[in-house]
Amino acid sequence: MRRALMLIVSGLIFCFLLYLTIPTETPDDFRKAVQQMQRLLLPETATATVPLIEKTEWSRSAQWTIDTHENWEDYRRWLGQQLGGTYRVLSESENELSLRKTYHAEIHEISLITGQSQGKIKVVYRLSLW
Repeated sequence: MRRALMLIVSGLIFCFLLYLTIPTETPDDFRKAVQQMQRLLLPETATATVPLIEKTEWSRSAQWTIDTHENWEDYRRWLGQQLGGTYRVLSESENELSLRKTYHAEIHEISLITGQSQGKIKVVYRLSLW
């Protein structure tokens, strides 16, 4: 009787752990998040490249380039108004801005890097679970 009970409890624990490791997010969910992020980060007059999406076991990331036709300072000022405090600034330098937002078990990170070309900004958006 005791052995049967131990087998049942072990089986339930195994099923629960298996349930936790099965990803519930579909690729379409992340694509929608990327599209939403592009709308958030893209001024009306700007254009963007098609995002390159990468997937790992615990995270998804997308990279694209924005052509704002603006200088970096003007874009950062616009972005600050656009985000409205929903993201926390992790680091900021002359050519780079890193932002983060946590939502339940999700970590949303945005890295914006300006290059040598005027108005070109590389965007890296990463969604990971913790």
